[in-house]
Amino acid sequence: MKTKKRRHDPVFRAEVTKRIRAKVNELRKKGLSEADAARQLGVSPQAFNRYIHGLATPKAHILARACTMWDLRFSYKGKEFASDAFDAAVEGQQDGQKPVQLSLFAEPQELHNRNLKLKVEAGKATSLNVSLEIKLAG
Repeated sequence: MKTKKRRHDPVFRAEVTKRIRAKVNELRKKGLSEADAARQLGVSPQAFNRYIHGLATPKAHILARACTMWDLRFSYKGKEFASDAFDAAVEGQQDGQKPVQLSLFAEPQELHNRNLKLKVEAGKATSLNVSLEIKLAG
């Protein structure tokens, strides 16, 4: 049986779900429905429903729009993200700065056990440097 590969970070998805759900509750108090919120965000009501129930994570451009329209901020791994963080990821950088995703690797990240060592860090411009050391038996 094949196992499905997880392509999202459950911690970030939970953060997005929490923030969007809180905004929906505010909008309801103003008389707006989930469908109205979906229209404001420019997504289908079905997609929006998946976001607020934690079944999907919006793409970067949708997160940027939500941050801009609803003044949202997201917290992830101790860093705060607003619309400008997601805009950089979607549109590319005009001012020579690294996109936010790469800045998460400004400090090298390492994962290792007794036979394997993986290191990820920001490279030049918009690249990541990844090194893998494997200790062979013998």
